[in-house]
Amino acid sequence: MEIDITYPVRSVDFDINEGLVTLKFKNPRPSFLDKYVFKENLKRDIKLDLDEIGSFVWNNCDGKMSIKEIAEKTKTELGENIEQVETRVELFVEKMSVSKFVKLYIKR
Repeated sequence: MEIDITYPVRSVDFDINEGLVTLKFKNPRPSFLDKYVFKENLKRDIKLDLDEIGSFVWNNCDGKMSIKEIAEKTKTELGENIEQVETRVELFVEKMSVSKFVKLYIKR
């Protein structure tokens, strides 16, 4: 992934409580039991709580900054003691993309 030209954009709902983000989404692949036995569960949102770093990165996934710029801002704002910031931010965004929580756009 070319992190200097890839711009992530959030694509699921979320809440912010005391600076931490909780993602809210529907189960994208309900199981057989969910579909036929636990139908009520399909109506409920699944919630995923992010930690401080994940919340910071998530809040910056607005399409205005590349992954590289988000990593640099993360290092500046949260401190130099975060190891391998660029790699961690890239992996986080990649996982969010695979889960369809963010969409990635290439700007050249």
